[in-house]
Amino acid sequence: MTSTRRAFLGYTALAGATVFASAAGLRGLRYPSLQFEPAPTPRSAKHSALDFRADSQGAFYQREDARQLVFRAYVPEPVVQVNGVFELKIGNVHPKARLDIEGDGKVSEERIDGLFRHVTGNSSKGTLTLRWVFPK
Repeated sequence: MTSTRRAFLGYTALAGATVFASAAGLRGLRYPSLQFEPAPTPRSAKHSALDFRADSQGAFYQREDARQLVFRAYVPEPVVQVNGVFELKIGNVHPKARLDIEGDGKVSEERIDGLFRHVTGNSSKGTLTLRWVFPK
């Protein structure tokens, strides 16, 4: 009787180890474990060489290139506020979205390249608000 109980426990432990190993193999062991909340992504940036600042609503800051700051929109109508002489590249903007400009300053150029917008301009001494309006 003792040997059958010992065999039963051994086979049960073997089956449990097999299930655990299969689950670990399919899903993977995570160290450290997954976090519930991801780290916040930046929505504003200042260019280190050209000394202009951009704050966005509806777009994430991705990187700084030699002459521009790069953002990626996550809403259909992103808004970016800039200070200084600027050059921005914003991705994931609808190709037919219209750029509305508010504030002091001017936009000297807006190029459309697929889902990317390349915008250059000068906000004078104040803040220039760039708002892309989704086509109706």
